[in-house]
Amino acid sequence: MTRGRVWTSREEEEEEEEKEKWGENITKGYSQRNEKPLIVNGKHLAETVFSKVREQVHEFRQQYDRTPGLAVILIDTESRKDSLLYTQLKHKKAQELDMKSFNYCFPVNNDMSYRDILSL
Repeated sequence: MTRGRVWTSREEEEEEEEKEKWGENITKGYSQRNEKPLIVNGKHLAETVFSKVREQVHEFRQQYDRTPGLAVILIDTESRKDSLLYTQLKHKKAQELDMKSFNYCFPVNNDMSYRDILSL
């Protein structure tokens, strides 16, 4: 949908170039600057980003002989099930990217100090 805007042949050419670049499964939105259609292929973009991260993880491992990781500290997981689910999904994605992942969950009434948490 062009929102009442007439497309020129150059705009059609640009759209075709974007389709070739990003694939047919595109989503159109409108940029805030000039109402020109903004074409985004979220799935392709995510795959590109994750591929780059996987390469960087491999390079890091080669350079430092260590595996990078993600550490999550959750307090009060009983009342915040949404936070628990969110971190579980991040844990899964980290593993898919060949990273280490650490989850630390503590009850809200835990008497851990700041130093205790940093020592994890």
